Amino acid sequence: MVSKSSKARSSAKKISKPRDSKPRGTRQQRADTAFEAYWKLGEDRSLDRLAREPKMPSLGTLRNYSKDFHWQDRLLERQEKIAEQVDRETALLEARFITNQKKFLMNRLARYHRDNIKQPLESRTAYLDMAYLLNQLRRREEKEVPTEITVLCNIPGE
Repeated sequence: MVSKSSKARSSAKKISKPRDSKPRGTRQQRADTAFEAYWKLGEDRSLDRLAREPKMPSLGTLRNYSKDFHWQDRLLERQEKIAEQVDRETALLEARFITNQKKFLMNRLARYHRDNIKQPLESRTAYLDMAYLLNQLRRREEKEVPTEITVLCNIPGE
């Protein structure tokens, strides 16, 4: 005959908790999650290092994910997209910089012209230099900005 306490223990054993270690989601979802963690490891990433991270599958599973889901190709694609985005943003910033420099020079020229128009031409070299640089900026299609522009912030006579 079985005692009541052993029956209670056996019924308690039958109720099991969900296993936290069991992966959830499809294989693709688990591989994508692992890939994102792999990406976040940075330049010195490796599958060995990823396998040591908490809640990551075994090294063998990660190797299979890497091969089956083309992680190296995905890394290169992502790096190329980021490089293209950086190039676009850099070009935009450079274009804004040139536009701002044009506005700055035009305002300086107008003010300098207004304040010094009666001076002899020889004493107006800063004015002529600004006019020359503005003309160069208008013609320039390259992305380089002349370094002389930054010197114009300290025009004599102000």
